[in-house]
Amino acid sequence: MLRTVRANQEIKSQFSIFDIDGYTKISGEAENCVATLWKDGELSGEEIAVSEIGTSGEYLVSFTPTSAGIWILEIKDPTNRIWKSEIEVRLVDLDSVASDLLIIKKIETGRWRINSVDNTMTFYDEDGETELFKFNLKDASGAASATEVFERIPE
Repeated sequence: MLRTVRANQEIKSQFSIFDIDGYTKISGEAENCVATLWKDGELSGEEIAVSEIGTSGEYLVSFTPTSAGIWILEIKDPTNRIWKSEIEVRLVDLDSVASDLLIIKKIETGRWRINSVDNTMTFYDEDGETELFKFNLKDASGAASATEVFERIPE
């Protein structure tokens, strides 16, 4: 499964080293693991750290990708087993961008109201009733105003 993260975010993954029986974990082998990292099919120069968690036979590998692309992390343990992880690194989190765009769409297409009693502007959700944002309205001198609006300040 492809994991997705942002650039310059430390990535940590855990793996185990097992004896030939496939059940017994082997401790003390962090220095004997060969870690290789590729970015978009090219060998990467990023630093990779492999350490054991206590003396459990469980190991932690960490690195920080600095640019967008498809990164492949491969760990070869002393028993010649290979552990591999594929990571898609993005410059921005697309889920948060999509969420922000949805809010902008609601503001641009939804109902809004200027209240001249309390000098506020309110933006509503698609239902026209649920308040999304409310702003205090000010004139050029900073006084509350609903008729000569110079600036809006989040409430």
